[in-house]
Amino acid sequence: MPNLNALLLRARLIRKSDAHKGDMGKVLLIGGAPGMAGAIFLSAYGSLYGGAGWTMIGVLDSKSAHVQIEQPELMIQDISQIVDASHFIKSICPDCLAVGPGLGLSDHALQFLEASLAFPGPLILDADALNLMADQPRLAQLLRERKDPCTITPHPGEAARLLDISVKEVQANRSQAMQMLIDRFQCYVVLKGHHTLVGSPNDAIYTCQAGNPGMATGGMGDVLTGLIASLAAQGICHHLNLWEATCLAVELHARAADHLVQSGIGPNGMTALELAKTVRKFLHNSAPELEEIVKEHKVEDIFDAFNIHRQVKSSFAKQVNLKSGAYLIVEHTEAMHVIDVNSGNRKQASVKDQEENALQTNLECAKEVARLLRLRDMGGIICVDFIDMQNKDNQKKLHDALREAMKSDKAKHNVLAPSRFGVVEITRERVKPVTQVQTTEQCPSCHGKGVVEASVLYTDQLENEVRVVGQELGHKEFIMHVHPMVEAYLTKGWWNNIKKSWQKKYGVKIKLEASSSSELLQSKYFSPSGEEIVLK
Repeated sequence: MPNLNALLLRARLIRKSDAHKGDMGKVLLIGGAPGMAGAIFLSAYGSLYGGAGWTMIGVLDSKSAHVQIEQPELMIQDISQIVDASHFIKSICPDCLAVGPGLGLSDHALQFLEASLAFPGPLILDADALNLMADQPRLAQLLRERKDPCTITPHPGEAARLLDISVKEVQANRSQAMQMLIDRFQCYVVLKGHHTLVGSPNDAIYTCQAGNPGMATGGMGDVLTGLIASLAAQGICHHLNLWEATCLAVELHARAADHLVQSGIGPNGMTALELAKTVRKFLHNSAPELEEIVKEHKVEDIFDAFNIHRQVKSSFAKQVNLKSGAYLIVEHTEAMHVIDVNSGNRKQASVKDQEENALQTNLECAKEVARLLRLRDMGGIICVDFIDMQNKDNQKKLHDALREAMKSDKAKHNVLAPSRFGVVEITRERVKPVTQVQTTEQCPSCHGKGVVEASVLYTDQLENEVRVVGQELGHKEFIMHVHPMVEAYLTKGWWNNIKKSWQKKYGVKIKLEASSSSELLQSKYFSPSGEEIVLK
């Protein structure tokens, strides 16, 4: 069964600046028989803290209807003497109706349940409403015949009574019991318990992974009922149907309980009212426990902060560098695209044979060539000049590797065998003009008369050279001659700068020297004794 993941639905609950309580929906809750008023009041708290515009309670106990409650915002109606339940519900005109918490099993309660099943709108049934339905088969028939949506929220005991099986059987195969409930009542079902299940006749059964043993106390289910009703009522304005409201309410309810435990409240001693109040935090924030440690990070350009510019320019540059030190040169002409493969600084101690080294370089570059064709959407004729190989078997290996790398390309293509000079011709469907990104920058020396490679790409080139000198050539200490502007850029920042990061990353000691005789994008390397280190 898939895991429940409904928190994204919270985005629909964002209120407009001119919103009023009528937009947020009216919830009517019916229950609260003598001695059980607490249940319906907890449902009311779930509705109130869930954001409903109006929350009205129909209480079956006249004494409880006049009790002083914590929230005067709640509107309480004494329905103990009401004869016509249908007329009462119509007079309130709720956007969502919930029946069952503390309802009792009296004839009066049965009357209100029957009237509720005829309510033309979202309906939630819980607790004694389900117990009455288990005893009255005709009520189940009325539920199945409803045209409007309904959610039932049984715990294992109520599910067992509805299905006429034991609680042990329900718990032994909860998914099967869930499907039986859906098939029998043709409505949305919430089977409460460890890893609450949520399902409907038209959707898969989902598992809520959140929640904890602290929820094993009276009133938790009542709060959930009110929360579902609250979200469903708000759906009139926020385009949230009952199924979506049910899924979102279950996850908010469970995550609020987890937050209480993380805050040191529970699991022992956690109360339903505490949970109802905590739900508010999760209506707009998925992890309120992290609020205090989150800090705003201010940067001038978010693309610079996450190296987006660097990645884009490196992906579409004329020279594409590979981690091994090899690189590709990509040229675009009117007639074709040309890609030149170069071994560059690539050097592996384990590979002494020139032919084998050429093969390994070509195989590595073949994968990158296939990626570049898809990335840049290069179409027409593409000529790839691989490093020459004399061995026919190696040429076949290259051809096979390139064809394998091109398999994931959805554009029609054909890869010809390498020529005697190592050139591979590729034809690829031209869908649209080749994607090109300006990767050069205005030269600071000639002020626009020429262009240079982007600075972010040049630093990548320098870093690769430092890696080669330090790790492949084994110079743990060396002198690096660069243009004064480059030297200033590499040492910018006393504590954190590019030079120090390279030293730490590659375990080398670099002495930077600004050379006014060096060209802007020229670098040279020397040993401490002054002997030049040749990279190629």
